Amino acid sequence: MTQATNPLTLLPMSKQLLTVRQAADILTVSDETVRHWFKAGRLEGVRVGKGIRIKTEAVNRLLVEGGAK
Repeated sequence: MTQATNPLTLLPMSKQLLTVRQAADILTVSDETVRHWFKAGRLEGVRVGKGIRIKTEAVNRLLVEGGAK
């Protein structure tokens, strides 16, 4: 199974930041949901120009806590 289809597989920490699309695919939610969670403080990340990068550890935390579908 790939990481995107198996929510119990944690992401390697070597990839520190994910695009909104990558995070959405892993969490099986929409891009808009990831942006909303970022703005609400549920997902940690950084702004890069007009874009957003989500921290891998934040995605892993959500997967472990069961916060994503």
